[in-house]
Amino acid sequence: MITFQLTKELIKERGINITSREKYAELIVRTGINIQPNQTLVIQAPIQLSEFVHICTKKAYEAGAKEVVVRYMDETSERIYYDMAADEVFDQPDEWLISFKNHYANIGAAFLGIYADDPEIMAGVDPARISRNSRAYASGLKSFRNRMHSNKNAWCEICMPSPSWARKVFPDLPVNEAVEALWQAILKATRADQENPIEAWKEHQSAIDVKLHTLNTNKFSALKYKNSLGTDLIVELPDKHVWYGGANTHAIDGYKFVAICLLKRYSHCLNLVVSMAN
Repeated sequence: MITFQLTKELIKERGINITSREKYAELIVRTGINIQPNQTLVIQAPIQLSEFVHICTKKAYEAGAKEVVVRYMDETSERIYYDMAADEVFDQPDEWLISFKNHYANIGAAFLGIYADDPEIMAGVDPARISRNSRAYASGLKSFRNRMHSNKNAWCEICMPSPSWARKVFPDLPVNEAVEALWQAILKATRADQENPIEAWKEHQSAIDVKLHTLNTNKFSALKYKNSLGTDLIVELPDKHVWYGGANTHAIDGYKFVAICLLKRYSHCLNLVVSMAN
């Protein structure tokens, strides 16, 4: 496995300047999370991305955050855990982790997840162990997950390039070039490559709002898709349907945040990132 650290030397080698990273971080903090004055921000990220986490942390404090709490993850250690830990531990949740998440959710913290996973890191792991571990936390984290799903806490999940992911997207490029190409694709797809990414995202959201208004006002009964390649498809829509898109609205305080605009689920949309950038 190749580890990935965004050191200054690596950034220089791969053509990714610090300004681009800072723009990306500011976009995440001010548009993705939309940190509020005197609010706590909880960041979960791979330990190899600590330098980028430091930038996000500074941007959050500059935007008025009261406190930034960082929890680092290590996917290689997690893989070893699933392979080698005693079998009974997968039915025993860590109470400290449940308390950690519930505590910060209950005080109104915002949650930022930064991901740069190896898409195949868990290949070969006993799926029953993963399933049992997930079930073990289900009850204790029910309140936490309900708060996230109902937007009672602001949350955002974003991605960063890693060699393993880059090789999936750009299999014909050397790994260094693949990582650089993926970086540029992410920056372009998220508008972080523009002079003012925050304003660019506002314009993007305005365009989405216009489309939502059109769809909701017309109350279409069906959508028809047809092209020269042979697609000829009608999708019927349910009665009283409502279209949503772009920003989420905080259920308690009413401000906007963009939860998944920055593509965390890259293992299922590798080509989407590239197509958005082209």
